[in-house]
Amino acid sequence: MPGWGLPASQNVTVYYNQTTTAAGNYLPPHPATATAITNNGFVVAVTIVDGGVGYTNTPHVYLVGGGGAGAQGTAIVSNGFVIGVTITNAGFGYTNPPTVAIAPPFPLWLGIAPATSLAFTNLKVGTNYQLQISQSATWVNLGSSFAADATNYTQYFDGAIDGSIYRLMALPLPYGATATPILAYGFVVAATVNDGGSGYVSTPGVQIIGGDGIGAVAKATVSNGMVTAITLTNAGFGYTSLPTIQIDPPPIFALLPSVVKAFRLDYSGLTPALTYQPQASPDLSGWINYGTNFTATDYTNSQYFISGTNGQFFRLLLLP
Repeated sequence: MPGWGLPASQNVTVYYNQTTTAAGNYLPPHPATATAITNNGFVVAVTIVDGGVGYTNTPHVYLVGGGGAGAQGTAIVSNGFVIGVTITNAGFGYTNPPTVAIAPPFPLWLGIAPATSLAFTNLKVGTNYQLQISQSATWVNLGSSFAADATNYTQYFDGAIDGSIYRLMALPLPYGATATPILAYGFVVAATVNDGGSGYVSTPGVQIIGGDGIGAVAKATVSNGMVTAITLTNAGFGYTSLPTIQIDPPPIFALLPSVVKAFRLDYSGLTPALTYQPQASPDLSGWINYGTNFTATDYTNSQYFISGTNGQFFRLLLLP
């Protein structure tokens, strides 16, 4: 099973082989794709969908899934392209055509970049949350909201960041109620709630400001987190213009993160449809699985991890 090791302090630069057309135009390398043809449970042929670009060696061909076993094939390469796959073993028991996974024209490599982990705790399972970032003294939504399936939530960011500018808010986001007063002969006699707001856990204070009058007093009624009514307890007097009703905003209950140093492992040269397992070793003599394995959906992938206290070497294994 192929594997590749790299110290945690290094990055890798890859120089791809170049392929040109007859006219001399540069073609960027990319993997070949193909589909399998089955007959009576056997893999009998492979059809090339895209021959890829940049092959200088014969790539491995894997026949994955399909309910059967044992099928094998060998790629045929010409002028940097995969022009065919020869079936060398038809296998048996295939109920569906297996996925044809052709290795890409560039080597498997691994790189490491610094990252930061923001860890939030005390979430309520089933509640919707929104991650926010403070920008110019305004909280802005970051990404899409999500329903909590655990009491903890971790979000990774590339590089070193300031965790104090992030928060996690339960939805719906709290916001203040608004209302409009009603005047009659210089008195504030009633008020209409325009928007009941959201997130009220207690009765907010209400002030009636401006309008050239004095003395008007009102109170709010709250139900299910919203202001449902504004009741005048004193109409005041002398109002010549419409005053403003100011309702105190609801409290903000934000979850703040703990900030932990992390890193990102970057993989390239993966073969889609195959499964890989990251492994780590402090001294290259003993390797243990690091994180969870993954099935490649493209020729690149990345995973985030919390940084350890000691230096590590990493490698990526192709699982059988």
